Amino acid sequence: MKLHSFFSRNKRRILPCAILFLILLYVIGGLGITALTFKNTYRAYNIPEDTAIAHWDYYENTYHRREVSFDSRGNLLKGHVYEVDAPKGLIVFSHGIWSGEEEYLTLITWLMDQNWDVFSYSYTAYNGSEGASAKGLPQSPIDLDSALTYVESDSQINHLTRVLMGHSWGAYASTAGLIYGHHVDGVVALSGFSDPIEISSDVADRMFGILGRSLNWAVDLLNKQRFGSESRQTAIAGINSISAPVLLVHGINDSFIGYNTSSIISHKDEITNPNVTYITLDDPLQSDHNNYFGNADATAYFKELDEQYKELSKQYKGGNVPDDVKKDFYAHTDKNRANQPNAALFEQIEAFLETEVLH
Repeated sequence: MKLHSFFSRNKRRILPCAILFLILLYVIGGLGITALTFKNTYRAYNIPEDTAIAHWDYYENTYHRREVSFDSRGNLLKGHVYEVDAPKGLIVFSHGIWSGEEEYLTLITWLMDQNWDVFSYSYTAYNGSEGASAKGLPQSPIDLDSALTYVESDSQINHLTRVLMGHSWGAYASTAGLIYGHHVDGVVALSGFSDPIEISSDVADRMFGILGRSLNWAVDLLNKQRFGSESRQTAIAGINSISAPVLLVHGINDSFIGYNTSSIISHKDEITNPNVTYITLDDPLQSDHNNYFGNADATAYFKELDEQYKELSKQYKGGNVPDDVKKDFYAHTDKNRANQPNAALFEQIEAFLETEVLH
């Protein structure tokens, strides 16, 4: 009775305190969850050595590249200039998240075969570039800004027609990074997103439902704390800041950056640059986020390998395949078959470059 009497006398004070406590718990918990997600998502990363994707050792007897490095706000980033004898231009290529330039050599070497020099690099904390972590999505356009500053200082390539090209996080860099004002003659964005908050919200919603989407404020706050005024640059703002031609490529079955939700193409009604071309990938087998760089047979082969590897993993506790077994599995894959380029798509990209950029 005494306890009931206490609550009756103090309920006007207890209720506001309880509400305040719940709000405080939500704020602290939301920031904690978001900070842990950032730590895991933007951790330092190196591409796996054991894969069916051909790395440089597969190509080095046929093609030439030179290693370069440059500063990006206190971190030394690593990259390469892939050179041909008589280049008709330079493509500055930016890779996707949890990836690196060597995972795009099917495309890079195909471009070299068309007489393009290609400059590609690894972001902060990626593949040997310095940095404790990449910190967040706004890092990729920041690193591209530094990469273009390097290009402008390199007398072997700074005079060439310059095209920005990127995939996923790199497509965001190649469009949002246009606001830094470097000279650019054209842009090709493959499977890109426009807004770092929108894509974070979209992914969180698919993973955690309304709970994930309710933490947009925490994502925005952490981005602002880490990147200041550069925390929410958008691809649309970048595209609209130039008159140079832009090609946007996106698959309708993209399971990571939704075609109708967070892609750059989903914001096409906001684009005012009159020189934008669109390619929508609709082949059921080659219209996801990154399954269109190889030809149809290569894509089918990767699917076969994925299924075989899943079966292999069932033999081990927790699905953890020992390193030596994994190495042996991929050592016996057909690198030639796995790395045949998607010539049909690449030729469309080349046609855009020839007619809209070089013309």
